[in-house]
Amino acid sequence: MGLVPEDWIKNNKTGEYFWDKNIDSQKSFDESDYNKDDFSYAGKEFQVTYSLGSTAGLYTQYYGFDGKTSIHDYPAWVDKGKSLIGLTEGGNSTIQGMIDNMNNAFPRDDGLKPIYDDGDPWCGVFVYSCLTESGQEVTSNSWQTPALNTFYKNNWNEGTVISGPKFGALAVMTYGHVAMVVGYDDKSVWILGGNQPRNGAAKRDGVEVNITKYKKSLVSKYVIPTGYNAPPLGTFKE
Repeated sequence: MGLVPEDWIKNNKTGEYFWDKNIDSQKSFDESDYNKDDFSYAGKEFQVTYSLGSTAGLYTQYYGFDGKTSIHDYPAWVDKGKSLIGLTEGGNSTIQGMIDNMNNAFPRDDGLKPIYDDGDPWCGVFVYSCLTESGQEVTSNSWQTPALNTFYKNNWNEGTVISGPKFGALAVMTYGHVAMVVGYDDKSVWILGGNQPRNGAAKRDGVEVNITKYKKSLVSKYVIPTGYNAPPLGTFKE
């Protein structure tokens, strides 16, 4: 009976990966005839970080465990957002830094700041920061309500509207909020966002970065970066 076709080998000289049906573990690779200086065992599933294009963000390629070449993108903006979970408003210097960067990127002609501090709604600032720090370009032609979802609804030119939730998509909410999708089922969506309430209430009483469950009916639309190939949920190792 043959080995299960599920393990990958890396060509250390070229950086390319290929599947070998005769390798099913690190042990079998060690015992194989591969030149260990030129090749290495990559495992049953793995991720490789890469930058796609001149203006696109940083992603992670995913090679599945089934020996297929289908590749998905794991968005670095979600990792950035997860690293900020628990960040709480109230004169927070980290949040203020995000606000200052966004204000500097999109100054108003009248000299006023679109948002002054984390006492103002800062959910859009959080998403903007996660996107741009991950290498994803965000542009604008107007600048009125940067902290609310209007900014992403009208002015994120690199986005593509999709019909339903996908991992890493922006969820533009019906009540003036924007966050990132990190889970969903038939009735609900889990979003990672800033200025977000702990209990999932659809009102402006958020004080922190968290992941919260909401009804799908509260999402007005989903947007992804053009060219982003979202992974299926439950595929990636944390």
